[in-house]
Amino acid sequence: MPTSGLGLPRRDVAAIKRVKAWAEAALALPEGQSVFVTELRCSEEGCPPIETIIAIVGGAGGKRQGKIGCPAGEVKQIHVEMVCAALLGGASAACDHEAAFTD
Repeated sequence: MPTSGLGLPRRDVAAIKRVKAWAEAALALPEGQSVFVTELRCSEEGCPPIETIIAIVGGAGGKRQGKIGCPAGEVKQIHVEMVCAALLGGASAACDHEAAFTD
C-alpha cells in the first residue's frame, strides 16, 4: 500500500468516492442532510488499523455514523447497505466486514 510523506497509508480517493456514492443511494437523504465518508486509523486493541466511517450530517436527527472495519478499497456494497440500514433506523452502526459478511 502506498504511503504518504508521514509514513501513513495513502487514502484511496476513488474507493472513498465509490463508498460515498453507494451510501448516498442507500440513504436517499432529504435536503439538508448529507453523507460524509472517510478513513480513520484506530489504535484500540482488537480494532482494525484502518476503518471506513460513514456519517450522516445535518438535519434534526443530529450526526449518526457507522463504521466498516476495513479501508475503503476493501469495502463492498453490501457492507455499505447494512450500515446505512442501521443508520436509517436511527442507530450508530459498526460492521466487521470479515465476521458479518460472506462473499
